[in-house]
Amino acid sequence: MMAQNIVAWRDENGQFKNRQQLLKVSRLGPKAFEQCAGFLRINHGDNPLDASTVHPEAYPVVERILAATQQALKD
Repeated sequence: MMAQNIVAWRDENGQFKNRQQLLKVSRLGPKAFEQCAGFLRINHGDNPLDASTVHPEAYPVVERILAATQQALKD
């Protein structure tokens, strides 16, 4: 059921641009998002981290590490 809703949203709205758009999928609320976001990849999206195994909750940690090491997030 959830997979069908994700596919239906994509068919109607086009490719996902970021993981946050998953929250717009019918019946996919914040808790389901928290559970699935780390497993779903958004390739060629707005944020390169969305194509990684990094969970969105950890994005600020990655950003702090990059800043501390004077590195940039690259595609």
